[in-house]
Amino acid sequence: MSVDNTQYRAFLEELNDLAEFRLNYSLDNPSSGLEGDDPDVKRIIEALAFFGARTQIASLRSLDSSSKRLYQQFFSYLLTPLAAMAMAEAQPTGHLTEVLDIPVGTELSLQPDRGGRVMFCTTRALRILPMSLASVKQDLGSEKASRLLLTFQANYPLNEQPETVSLYVNYLNDLISSLKVWNFLKSSLSSAKVQFGDYDPDVAGANCDFNLGIPEVDMATDEWHHPLESERYYFHFPQQELYLDLKLPNAPRNWRQFTVILDFDKPWPRALRLNRNVFHLFTVPVVNNQRIQAQPITCDGSQERYAIRHPEPQFGYMLQKVLGVYEASDQGMLPLRPGILAGGNGSYEIEQGAMQEGGGYLYWLIPHYPAAFEQSRILLIDALWQQPWYDQILQNPYTIHAFRRQMQGIQWDLLDDAIAHTENNQLDNISRYIHLLTLMHHTCLDGQNVSDILLALGSVSSGHFQKIYNSLLKVRLEEEPYGDSNKTRQIYHLQFKPLLDDSTELIEPFVRHVGRVLDLWLTDAMVETRWEIEDENNMSIGL
Repeated sequence: MSVDNTQYRAFLEELNDLAEFRLNYSLDNPSSGLEGDDPDVKRIIEALAFFGARTQIASLRSLDSSSKRLYQQFFSYLLTPLAAMAMAEAQPTGHLTEVLDIPVGTELSLQPDRGGRVMFCTTRALRILPMSLASVKQDLGSEKASRLLLTFQANYPLNEQPETVSLYVNYLNDLISSLKVWNFLKSSLSSAKVQFGDYDPDVAGANCDFNLGIPEVDMATDEWHHPLESERYYFHFPQQELYLDLKLPNAPRNWRQFTVILDFDKPWPRALRLNRNVFHLFTVPVVNNQRIQAQPITCDGSQERYAIRHPEPQFGYMLQKVLGVYEASDQGMLPLRPGILAGGNGSYEIEQGAMQEGGGYLYWLIPHYPAAFEQSRILLIDALWQQPWYDQILQNPYTIHAFRRQMQGIQWDLLDDAIAHTENNQLDNISRYIHLLTLMHHTCLDGQNVSDILLALGSVSSGHFQKIYNSLLKVRLEEEPYGDSNKTRQIYHLQFKPLLDDSTELIEPFVRHVGRVLDLWLTDAMVETRWEIEDENNMSIGL
């Protein structure tokens, strides 16, 4: 309902209440002279009704705004929209003559066949060499239960070290099938070795370390995401975890080829046909983010709030997250304090406004700066931005290339359509916020508490994990002492309904990341999660 309709309905309600009051008063006091047909009385009643309606709407809006600002400060990591994400692949061509090191945050420009430029940035570092994955095959003569041979071929003799080779697992662009491969690697991969030159089955090869999943992020250096926000992004785009990282030893000079030998303690699943397209080189998760300062704001004390706008509004950017607010002064950029840390002069709050036509919300800056009455101040906002309108054309043809950087010999592409951005609509009333505040002080959680926390993340109950979340029956807690400290080890057993399709592949990563969420939520406990499935006889099968 629009503001005008809301105001008109409130006006009619006030008018009706005043008419009833006038009628009752006239019946009790016949000599009062408040006749309904008197035009002066009608104008006075209408003016009172209009004033009452405006006051009521303003009061409710102020109360709602104050509540949202308060909870925005407490739970900003839960309320931040999750931007569109995709998996980008860099394909070296014959023109690539050197190693390219692409840092985190490198911008890629995607140009759809209609609409403006869409900006993506990389979420992990990428090292590109002039080489390719030439073949993937099984060594049937090996004594191991299963052995894979991955042969990599350089375009010409190289002296640069391969260092860490990251392989993205992507089976037919299907998440569940890809998870089958990745889960098999995680549970059965026993060793990884490498041979430079032609493969010789009689040579053992040099050991190389391997890691599956997302590398641990140093919380001290990650200025963008709260740890719980990172978990929200996992449930939003779980493909970003499907990596096998191989740390290779030093290569000889002028190497041209090497073979990675992966040994497993279980046979390769027959249902998964092996081909070299299962593993992709030089891929990186990308997110529809741009980090740039908003339009400068001149704060002179004459306004309560100021709209936060992108410097290039023609590209449809909407605010995703404020990273910092600063005052431009002769001494440089002086940071303002968030309202949750300190109030008074030199602090600020962020208020969520109305939903915009292209998607996303308009946000407002509310500075607490009484000194600006005496002398105006220039405020600068460091922020992350997203483009929600891109959700409407995810499947349209496009071209993609590096933005503001020349990369000769590299062709970029997306492995699949991007995942649309997500707004967290689960925290839409005060009672849910208050419930979360109480859960922050719990020392342990029951099944309903766990479900409420997962629901509050905003990306668990929808998307790829919706069926898993809905099949969660109950949570059972075991608690035991942990070491000599005051901490305890809490083991949460998650019981699920039986699933008839391949969705069971999603249960293991779901439970693992739920464990991370609970471990972050319960700061005084060490959390471990396990899972079990209820069979047709209502008996739990532990896994």
